[in-house]
Amino acid sequence: MFKRVVAMGLCAMILCAGSAFAADVNDPVASIKCDIQGRTTNNSINADYYDAYSVATVSGRPANQVKTIYAQVDISNATSGVVYATNQSTEQNKVETRTSARATRGWNQSKISVVARGIARARYTNNNVSHANKSGLTTTIGGRNLSRAVAEESTVIPASNEPDTFGNGKGDKMAAVIQTMFGHDLSDYQYISFSELWETEDLSGDLEKIKEILMDRYIGIKVGEFIPMGFLYKDSTAYTVVEQSDGSVVLSEYKLLDENDASVAAAQSEECEAETSVYLLVGTEKQAVDRALMDSLYQ
Repeated sequence: MFKRVVAMGLCAMILCAGSAFAADVNDPVASIKCDIQGRTTNNSINADYYDAYSVATVSGRPANQVKTIYAQVDISNATSGVVYATNQSTEQNKVETRTSARATRGWNQSKISVVARGIARARYTNNNVSHANKSGLTTTIGGRNLSRAVAEESTVIPASNEPDTFGNGKGDKMAAVIQTMFGHDLSDYQYISFSELWETEDLSGDLEKIKEILMDRYIGIKVGEFIPMGFLYKDSTAYTVVEQSDGSVVLSEYKLLDENDASVAAAQSEECEAETSVYLLVGTEKQAVDRALMDSLYQ
């Protein structure tokens, strides 16, 4: 049974600690760019390094009009979405900030595919915002022949001009995981993948709200956590199922709100100073991971 969340009682947890950019207005003058780049190096300790860099740059407004600027970078498994390395940087009254992260994979470990992604956010003194995100090319680290213990020159992995494909075509498999592990039949729900949300700027309606959920979960993600592959949605309800670092799987249910929804008013209070949210977390359910079943989702 789902653990139900009462909106009014959990205002501080859901809204005040929720999206920093939900229901915000994009600035009509300024813009922000996210530049993502990676570099692989194999070295004399028989390991591959993958260094990823994310740079956030504001244009259109001077530094004294930039309240905060934020950059995030992460390196994750291109198949499962588990995060190997991540870092963030937040500065005030600056038009640029940058951050970097490093993932290491031994040559004697199995080869894995990794991808770097970056996020850029800015809030201005007029309280408007700008946001951008970018994916790097997928590359492989680890799994080298140990007899070749010779350091080679590093290789630059540039930002990708190809769409991010993480989570594409996983709707039926996600519904099967939820049906088998949690007993909920979502076979008639529509599906949207991480990559479709990540790559599409002009979403509207429920899809715009689902993207807010994704970005809220993505910003500040920690090493060992898994990126949501996508969401099943229908009639202002959305679900996602995500493996956890403790060996469990969590199913999350969200209610997608409109501005006149009574639950929004119920969730507001004088103590809650955050922006109005466009969704509420209704509940979660947790089960021990079925390894074969989850692996079928990743394949």
